[in-house]
Amino acid sequence: MRKNFKIEEPEYVFFKDLFSLLADEEDVELVNKIDEFEGIKIFERRLIEFHDYFKFKEGTIKSGILYWAHDASSLLNQKGKLDKLIQGVNSGKISGLIVDTSVLNKLFEGMESLVDKVPIIAYKGKDTNYFKSRVNSYLAFCFSPYSICHGSAVEVFGEGVLVIGESGSGKSECVLELIERGHLFIADDLVKLVNYPPASILLMSGSQSESFKFFMELRGIGIIDVLRTFGPSRVKVKGELTMVVEITSEEVDRRPYVERQSIQLFGKRVPFFSFSVKERGLIPTRIETSVLEYKLKKFGFEAGQVIKGVLGGRSDKETAG
Repeated sequence: MRKNFKIEEPEYVFFKDLFSLLADEEDVELVNKIDEFEGIKIFERRLIEFHDYFKFKEGTIKSGILYWAHDASSLLNQKGKLDKLIQGVNSGKISGLIVDTSVLNKLFEGMESLVDKVPIIAYKGKDTNYFKSRVNSYLAFCFSPYSICHGSAVEVFGEGVLVIGESGSGKSECVLELIERGHLFIADDLVKLVNYPPASILLMSGSQSESFKFFMELRGIGIIDVLRTFGPSRVKVKGELTMVVEITSEEVDRRPYVERQSIQLFGKRVPFFSFSVKERGLIPTRIETSVLEYKLKKFGFEAGQVIKGVLGGRSDKETAG
């Protein structure tokens, strides 16, 4: 059984999701939270600079985030600029504001109508150029092609492994064993694969709730919180996909020189391994070995090719016969 991955590309992202990403890593705060906060959408894939906003022709931009730096406020003294800003908010072209803290007083003193209609994020840091590039990176991530699948994800020896298989095949139990061996849990049940940057595929939880992203369901036990059970050193928010492992009830080719398989994801070939559910107790060890072999292969060493060169592609039994 080969998993078919349905690739989707977001048409928009939610403002709340962007803020959640920013709040995790940047020095920001949400100044206000309007009634419609949960449903506010962003369609523009980059920040709209305050200076540039007034240069756009009508109808050339969709709903986006306007960045208002302290040195741009003087523009509003020019005729018609303030009216165009308010019009953009009222029409939905501006779905949110990110401002330097120095701009806040101006907003709350003379522009209460803006404060009541769009969410405002205040940046409290000093390096605005760095921050703007980070926001654009977050937006690029949010708009990246993605796929959500049923499976489990774990980082083994620094390499991201996606484990897939039929219900009841032992995916979660396999990952649990790997966690107990010191490897890092990423996700269980719903795994999100994100093509960002284009050369990489990221693994992360596909859960809609931040509260559940480190939860795991185990047959006979129930639901456990991996973060609280094993500690923060055994979990990771995301990792880079290195290989896909399938636990299958079908017959697996066990010949020593069988050609390595791969699966195509986002136009990239990813190593693919099938292990039999009948030998589920051995699968964690085989995953570890596959990862170590992959690492050696990156350095140009592949044991199978060495043996092929010596024996001409024949097994020991064939040679003895």
